Amino acid sequence: MAGAEQDRLRGRRSGGPRSHRGGPRGGGDRAPAATAHRGDRAALRDALRARDGRPYPAYKDLRGTWDLSEDAPLTLIIDHVQGDPYAAPSRVRLRLPTGISAAQCAAPDSRVAAEDWLLRRFVAACLGAERRGSGRSGALELQQPGPEIRRR
Repeated sequence: MAGAEQDRLRGRRSGGPRSHRGGPRGGGDRAPAATAHRGDRAALRDALRARDGRPYPAYKDLRGTWDLSEDAPLTLIIDHVQGDPYAAPSRVRLRLPTGISAAQCAAPDSRVAAEDWLLRRFVAACLGAERRGSGRSGALELQQPGPEIRRR
């Protein structure tokens, strides 16, 4: 029996691209490694200005790590860029110093307390941010923490 025929009988596809996101040509929206450095604050500003007004796919190559440091270390990590108006929203992370030492987070309860404190400060800062855009564009949605201190 030929190799392709054996694969067919075993339920495997032979040749061609593999199924959704898994094959050699499957593609998908994979972010570069967090260590893939893209540039600094000025490079990001220039890249955004060059893409202003262009369709959503033009922004996909912004994925990666951007150094936004001025006075303190601040890193923006763009994990996913929204592909169209109906796609999943963009995902970004900020990495910044907290002033909390590893020793202060050594105990599980201390770590939970530190995570909760940081989340509450972040939510408070975001609630005061100016919203830009029309419709749902520019919307920043956060789940506000309740009165309990929980593992985040």
